[in-house]
Amino acid sequence: MNIASTARDTACQSATLADTQLIPRQVKFDWSNAPLKWIPNDAFGSHYINHFSFTLVRGEFFFCRVFKQAMPFITDEALRHNVDVFIKQEIIHAKAHRDSIDEYLSRYGVDIASNYKRELWVFEKLLNNDPFGYKIPKSLQRQWLIFRVGIVAAAEHYTCGFGHYALNDCNWFANGADHEVADLFTWHSAEEVEHRTVAYDLYRHLGGTYSMRAEYAFSRAHFYLSDGGRHCSIGTS
Repeated sequence: MNIASTARDTACQSATLADTQLIPRQVKFDWSNAPLKWIPNDAFGSHYINHFSFTLVRGEFFFCRVFKQAMPFITDEALRHNVDVFIKQEIIHAKAHRDSIDEYLSRYGVDIASNYKRELWVFEKLLNNDPFGYKIPKSLQRQWLIFRVGIVAAAEHYTCGFGHYALNDCNWFANGADHEVADLFTWHSAEEVEHRTVAYDLYRHLGGTYSMRAEYAFSRAHFYLSDGGRHCSIGTS
């Protein structure tokens, strides 16, 4: 897979502009020879980043569901276009990471069900249209939608930061990391930097406030830190 370098260059050269062109890139990876400890001399880093895939699969499918629900409320055509491309990129991301779990991590005996358990609870029960089966009153449904878009905006703030770090500071290829796994996370990182403003723009367009966003950001920081450590203790040795 050689598209990661193109995506990385695009993000690094133009992502400082709000009008960065968003491109849903189709990708294909060969997981037949990828090692579990793909970063040389860094077993923890390999496991931590690999297991982030479980959060990405469920999380990014959730992002797409929420943004599709927000589409009828978008009155700005440029934002509508960006949201549409954002959804296409996130679907491709989620499917690519799902394939890496099914074809790569499962081959090493990683406990798939246990690693998905918390993500299913968060994204398909807690943040569902009807959380834990509770029907949101019609008068509060728009606010519930804005709340969840805010969660996505907070998550995208962190994934952009992770993406920028991966593109500029990790030096995976130069340090001998497995190219297939490094390609997956380099390509994904580049597109996170590329579409970094879309969720925030949508959140503000729908009426989201700064104070609400700050609360979401704090909750997402706790989730990412605790979730990564928990994943590294499940199904690896």
